[in-house]
Amino acid sequence: MNMSVVTSLWIWIKRFRKRKGYGVHSPFAFQLITQVINQKTPYYAFDGLKKLRKLTPKGVKCNSVKMDKFLFRLVNDSQPSTIIDYGTGAGITACYMKSAKKKSEMVSVDAKSNETAAHVLKSYSVDYRTGDMLSLAKGLLNEWGSVGFVRIASVPSAWEMVDAVVSCASERTVMVIEGIYSDKSVTEKWHRLQDDERVCITFDLYDAGIVYFDHKLNKQHYIVNFV
Repeated sequence: MNMSVVTSLWIWIKRFRKRKGYGVHSPFAFQLITQVINQKTPYYAFDGLKKLRKLTPKGVKCNSVKMDKFLFRLVNDSQPSTIIDYGTGAGITACYMKSAKKKSEMVSVDAKSNETAAHVLKSYSVDYRTGDMLSLAKGLLNEWGSVGFVRIASVPSAWEMVDAVVSCASERTVMVIEGIYSDKSVTEKWHRLQDDERVCITFDLYDAGIVYFDHKLNKQHYIVNFV
């Protein structure tokens, strides 16, 4: 059996009892786990996005379909007016997020320009900027004052971007950090972030972490079986 399959199965077993909101008393958290994170209902936009994914050239790295659909649902739930996609990759992930809130002002930033990404992002009206990612993103944060939704991919400057978002987050900001278990140092940073007094609620999906900053909610950390 493939080692990645074995690892995934072990993670699923460890988190089995957390797959449907068992033991969660917060109405906000229960709704997010059952109606957003682990929701299975297909959306109208998925057919077109599936076709877009099939057009991606072989060898171009994309997020999993599971992760992209989850990000679609999370954006659909939070309905942000501004979105930053930090780490464009093939651009497919950004298109999923933009499809969930078409009227949002969305910018995807990456270190180098990618012809595939440029093409798909243009078709979904996503502003694509390349260069010094952190400087580009900080410029947007300064311009907007904050950000409604930000997805941070596993890129070298990811945690500098996390710090930038935390420093200006509003109560409506939602941040998704991918690869929180990619190595020990990253996991330690994730755990320190959970303890930050500016952070209110976090959800650990293993594949990614979700961070909320609404201080009307009691500070809590949830481990979720992202199925």
